Amino acid sequence: MDIESAKTAITVLSAVVIPVLLAYLGSRFTNVQKERDIQAQFVKIAVDILQAPPSAENRNVREWATQIINKYSGVPLSSEARRDLIESVPISALEFGLKYAASAPSATVDKVQDALRQLGYLTGPATGHADQAMVEALIAFQREHGMVADGALGPSTEAAVLAALAAQQQGS
Repeated sequence: MDIESAKTAITVLSAVVIPVLLAYLGSRFTNVQKERDIQAQFVKIAVDILQAPPSAENRNVREWATQIINKYSGVPLSSEARRDLIESVPISALEFGLKYAASAPSATVDKVQDALRQLGYLTGPATGHADQAMVEALIAFQREHGMVADGALGPSTEAAVLAALAAQQQGS
């Protein structure tokens, strides 16, 4: 095979392989994002369930809710925490959001707080800490943008906040 034939073969192969590979990777990324969104919906349902006071009638569903949080939160609950949630302690979305936001890297918290402030969801200065004001701002943003309003600062919420700020700045 001469060099020209090899170049032609490589060009044809590139024209086929690269688009197929990009389509495959794009599809995988989309599927992973959809799965994360579904997981976030389950966590929201679980948090909603655990906001009700525990009773004998809701024990089984509270057990399910703690399993969901344990599976999808990224930080496993201790056996004592699971028992408390099932038997005696209702939680709030605010508490959940505070715990979840506190695990975000400080650079992410800084960037999102500043964006929330510029968008008008957070009043006062950005503190650089995942605090109650930030979680309340996240919940308001999430509600207004049709997201799961759990106050959690996950990748989807971070991307949505930053995209909203970019859109606002382009519109200005």
